[in-house]
Amino acid sequence: IVRSGGKWKIELKSVFLENSWR
Repeated sequence: IVRSGGKWKIELKSVFLENSWR
């Protein structure tokens, strides 16, 4: 039920990590 929510959360985390790494 919260699978789509977790998906966007993972994507957001990935983007956040990429920005943090740069």
